[in-house]
Amino acid sequence: MLKRMVILPLLTLMAMAVLTCGDAATTQKAPGGIAPAVIGARAVTAMSSVDMGKQAGKVTFVELWGVWCPPCIKSMPHVQEVYEQYKGNKAFNLMVVNTGWRGDNVDKVKGWLAQNPKYTFPVYFDDRAQDKQFATLNQVNSIPRSLLYDKKGKVRYNGHPMEIPAGLIDKLLAE
Repeated sequence: MLKRMVILPLLTLMAMAVLTCGDAATTQKAPGGIAPAVIGARAVTAMSSVDMGKQAGKVTFVELWGVWCPPCIKSMPHVQEVYEQYKGNKAFNLMVVNTGWRGDNVDKVKGWLAQNPKYTFPVYFDDRAQDKQFATLNQVNSIPRSLLYDKKGKVRYNGHPMEIPAGLIDKLLAE
């Protein structure tokens, strides 16, 4: 009986670790600011020069990911679908932000993009110090993670990209 009481919680923790690619070392509090670095034919924008305040008036979808994270890669087709659906809407912005966690760097992002040319969404690399990273400032400690901001800059969704409530983006665009 005692063996089951120890093993079941341990298995649950292991399953949670597999389902999210977290990095618990990154958690803190408020948003930040992006400069282009051309990578092959695709531009990867550095987060250090992005001003999230300039997104005011737009519904902004931010996808946090890592090239080493299988659940992140698995969610990319869904992120591409969202991008395709709304890319023509001037009141919508999508940012796919590599967190730089676990050794990710611009070259690794470049390699991943070269191997996956079907993904055409804008890609950003968070090149800032860990305590200034977008994920840290927004208290995100596991990926993949989607943040959906309304036109006033308020977070209206914070969760897994595959679980965004149906119709939420349209609802926010209509507000």
